[in-house]
Amino acid sequence: SVRCVYETDLTKFNGAESALRRLKMEKSDLLLLSDPPQEMLDQLNQDGFEVQMEELATDGLVFVVHADNPVDSLTIDQLRDIYTGTITNWKEVGGEDAEILPFQSLTDTGSQALMDRLVMDGEKRTDPLEGSSMLGLWDFSGLPYTYDNSPNAIGYTFYRHTQDLSLIHI
Repeated sequence: SVRCVYETDLTKFNGAESALRRLKMEKSDLLLLSDPPQEMLDQLNQDGFEVQMEELATDGLVFVVHADNPVDSLTIDQLRDIYTGTITNWKEVGGEDAEILPFQSLTDTGSQALMDRLVMDGEKRTDPLEGSSMLGLWDFSGLPYTYDNSPNAIGYTFYRHTQDLSLIHI
């Protein structure tokens, strides 16, 4: 007899922290992560796991703003300045006179690690906005929304997470 095996039978999609817990509990044999935070790799090594990293694919970051925001492009330097708190008002980058609300993940994630590597260039990000995160931009996690789609907000995620969205991205 022939048995068909689908990738959904073999894979489980989790955030980086949940995937790490599954590996530690021996419920997973392999992690596929995008730019895992160094702290996660260090923890795996401390826990006795031998980490072998292989690049399988590349991904990019997409920055998302409200559809009514007139800013349609930002430079890497401007993004860095927004996330360090140097630029705090949209008028500084060609937008309306309004405070910028820079959303980011509340925990170490692959998108945070990629943001640090590609955009921040060694600069420290401001602390995440209190009581908020980017979970509401895309409900791939099943967690409650906290992003309120404010006209003043900016957020980011991996390009692959935006494929089914009807959001304006820069």
